[in-house]
Amino acid sequence: MGNLYELANELEKAVRSSGEYLSLKAAFQAMLEDAAARRLYETFQRVQADVEARGRKGDRFSEEDVRDIRDKWERMLEHPKIASLIAAEQRLGDVLNDVHRRMNRPLEELYGMLGEGANGLNGAARFTKS
Repeated sequence: MGNLYELANELEKAVRSSGEYLSLKAAFQAMLEDAAARRLYETFQRVQADVEARGRKGDRFSEEDVRDIRDKWERMLEHPKIASLIAAEQRLGDVLNDVHRRMNRPLEELYGMLGEGANGLNGAARFTKS
């Protein structure tokens, strides 16, 4: 078996050739080619970046802010090409989360040796939260 970096490179190639990734790539391209879908998507991306920046600064969000964000999300979901993109993202994300859990099994087993009653010393949780 190769070293971890070689295996990571192989895993990257496997992800790029997977059906889940290819479906995501096709859905993303279809969204980009639809002017209305692209506008909705880009608008939501800007709103999301603004929300994240405000959150990092500790800003609070009004009910109106939350309604506006929710409204933009729901309008985006109504577009079939964006809905397909989000579904494809979810499918790939599910696979990658499963792979991540499997990669972390050695850490879970190692830290699991401490047991649940080890006064919070079970470090596996630090490495297994997604």
